Amino acid sequence: PSQAWYDRAIFGQKLQAELKKRNFSQEAFADAIGYSRETIAKIVSGERSPSIECYIRIISVLDFKDSELLEDFLQKRDKHPPNGT
Repeated sequence: PSQAWYDRAIFGQKLQAELKKRNFSQEAFADAIGYSRETIAKIVSGERSPSIECYIRIISVLDFKDSELLEDFLQKRDKHPPNGT
């Protein structure tokens, strides 16, 4: 399998920190974005990446600009572009 251009674990950690800061349980957040708690738990744990649709809902509900949640990943991508280019 190809390697993601970002670290799912870091994304999950950032999402979990935001949920905690905003007093969102994973279940309440899942309800707010229309996904299951199990899906959110897997994203937070770094087990899976959110789909594009899920990602858009995450940044929408948290009222983020896209770059705020992806800042660390964009820096990693710049240092290690996909396919080693």
